[in-house]
Amino acid sequence: HPHVYCDHCSGPIRGIRYKCAGACADYDLCEKCNDKLPAAKFHPLDHMFLVLRDPVQSALLESVSLTASGPLPRSRSATTGPKTHAAVACDGCPVNPIVGRRYKCAMCPNFDFCEACMGNKDTMDKHDDGHIFVQI
Repeated sequence: HPHVYCDHCSGPIRGIRYKCAGACADYDLCEKCNDKLPAAKFHPLDHMFLVLRDPVQSALLESVSLTASGPLPRSRSATTGPKTHAAVACDGCPVNPIVGRRYKCAMCPNFDFCEACMGNKDTMDKHDDGHIFVQI
């Protein structure tokens, strides 16, 4: 992701880029720092993140203005533990419901991955790699 740096570690983002879809105008995390989020206190825990797997997705996103009306749904909580996404099954494995991080395809009407499938290259290869996911 050219010219995109992690707002936590300040390193260049290579691999998966996590872009805040909340009230933050310009907040990005690298994969390593994103994995620290549940226990970290460096970013609001209730913000959702877009999951951008390649620079083409980043360029597409930069050409579109993201706006949110009202508060976004709570995605993680430091006090209540992992969120259970009631009635949401993973499309990559038999997990139902998804507990913890949920990755929703922003381009398909009903497609979700659990955290294990999102991190699994074999599972990810079964979905269009040009699609953007939202981490919920």
